[in-house]
Amino acid sequence: MMVNQNLKSPTYVLADSENDRLFISDTGHNRIVVTTLDGEIQTLIGNGNQGLSDGSFESAQFNHPQGLVRMGEILFVADTFNHQVRMIDLEFSNVDTIAGTGMPSGRRVDGGEALEIDLESPWDLALEGRNLYITMNGRSQIWAYSLDSGIIQAMVGLGIQGFQDNVPEHALLLDPTAIDVDDDGVLYFLDTAASAVRLADLSSAHKVKTLLGSDKFEYGDVDGSISDAKVRMPQGITENGGVLYISDTHNHKIKRIGLTSEEITTIAGTDQKGFVNGVFQIARFNEPRGLSIAKDKIYVADTKNHCVRVLDITANNVTTLNVDF
Repeated sequence: MMVNQNLKSPTYVLADSENDRLFISDTGHNRIVVTTLDGEIQTLIGNGNQGLSDGSFESAQFNHPQGLVRMGEILFVADTFNHQVRMIDLEFSNVDTIAGTGMPSGRRVDGGEALEIDLESPWDLALEGRNLYITMNGRSQIWAYSLDSGIIQAMVGLGIQGFQDNVPEHALLLDPTAIDVDDDGVLYFLDTAASAVRLADLSSAHKVKTLLGSDKFEYGDVDGSISDAKVRMPQGITENGGVLYISDTHNHKIKRIGLTSEEITTIAGTDQKGFVNGVFQIARFNEPRGLSIAKDKIYVADTKNHCVRVLDITANNVTTLNVDF
C-alpha cells in the first residue's frame, strides 16, 4: 500500500466532531491543514514556506508548527522552531502572534508580557478556562499564557533538566512534549526523554506526580500495572473520561491508561514499525505522535508514514485518512 505523501511529517492533530473538522499540523510543510473528518480539504493555513509572518492564510508562514488547541473559532498553534505561540482566527482567516519574540531564550526567564518574552521550543498546548498551557520543551517547563492579561509565565518546573516530583514550582521536568487537561484542570503531560507519563495538579493537590516511568530513565514495552509498565519516548497524549490515550512513539503503538484501574494496555500496533491497515492486532505505525478523539474514532498523526491514521474503536480497525488535495 502506498503512503499518502500529500502530508510531510505531520506531528499533531485536533478533531472537532461538532463541526466535522480535523486540524493537522503538517509540520514538514510548515502549515496547518484543515479537512473534514473524512479527509476532504477545507483550508490550508500558511503558504508552506518556512518563515515567520502573520497575516492572511495565504501569506502567513510557520516554522515546524506542532501542538494545537481550539477555543471556538480560534485555533492556537505551538510554532516550535519560531519559538512562538500563534493564534489563528478561523472566521476571519487571519494569523497573529500572541507570545514570543521569535528568538530562543538564552537565559533564565520567568515571565512577563507575552510578546516581550523569549520562549524556547514551545511544543504542545492545552486550554483550561482562560489559561493556555504550553509545554516549553527547550526550558523543561510548563508555562501558562493568560488570554485576559496577555501575561505568560512559568508554572511547572524549575527550568533545569531533571526528573523529580514536587510542588509544581520546584519539580524537575525533562523535555516535556505532549500535554492535555481534564475537566478538573489537572494537566497530563509526557516527559518524552524519560519515557514518562506525569501529571501536574495546580489547584487542589498542588503537586507534580509521575504516573508511569522513573528517574532511572528506563524504557521498554511492557503493559499491565502502571507501576511496572514501560513505554519508549511517547509523544502524544489525550485525556477522555478518566482514560489517557498515548502514542507510544518509539514502540510504534497506541496505548490506553486507565486512571482508576492504573493499568496500561496496547490498543493497536505491533512491536515492528511499518505501514499496515487492518484490525488493531496487525496494524503497524511508524513513530505515531499526536492523537485526538472524535466520538468512536481516534485520529493519529503517523509522523514517519507522513499520514493520518484512523482507529475505529467500534470496528476494531485501523485505516488511513485519504487527505484529498
